[in-house]
Amino acid sequence: MLKRENRLTKRKKLQKTKTLNTPFAVIKISKGVEKNSKFGFIVSKKIDQRAVVRNKTKRRIRTAIEKLLLEVKPGQEILFILKKGAVGIKMEDLYKSLKIIFSKENLLK
Repeated sequence: MLKRENRLTKRKKLQKTKTLNTPFAVIKISKGVEKNSKFGFIVSKKIDQRAVVRNKTKRRIRTAIEKLLLEVKPGQEILFILKKGAVGIKMEDLYKSLKIIFSKENLLK
């Protein structure tokens, strides 16, 4: 589970975001003012009506982010809006694709 210091709050509005489209999510990246990188996840009912599936998908992406957390530059605010493609993706594939996306966007140390 992500530590509280690495979570985006519900009321947080991202300013000057850069939007990326991937097969599994829409990723919004913003420069934050705090020293910790913060992450938020949105999984709507359009993906699946069952809460079990939505929560499982959210847990998978959170664990992939936890593995990458030490490599991410500090001060980033990243919001993931998950798509239907995220439901069946394997953990290794998710981790690899996130690492590739973050390195292309120069978010890794």
